[in-house]
Amino acid sequence: MINDLQLYLTTGFILLFVSQCYITYILYQQQHSKLWFFIGMMLPLGMNLYIYQICYIEKQVDNDFGQLTGKERKQLRKAYLFVLAQYLVLFALFGGYVTP
Repeated sequence: MINDLQLYLTTGFILLFVSQCYITYILYQQQHSKLWFFIGMMLPLGMNLYIYQICYIEKQVDNDFGQLTGKERKQLRKAYLFVLAQYLVLFALFGGYVTP
């Protein structure tokens, strides 16, 4: 039978994978580029989003995010929310693992 730890780890890693796929989808939707799709899948835990921000967004808007369209801002907020969710899941899994 599957014990509780295996269930939590499996569920956590599935959530991490699904959120990573959604972030990758958002990056691909923004740029329509297979390069950003590849970067999105290879760099976990929001590193792909931060690289996208450095390479594209900051050059486009010059640190004034009000210049982004409403759709772009909404998609980026979702992506950052999923990055936060990834870290929360990781902290929960790690905390549950190291707690006696």
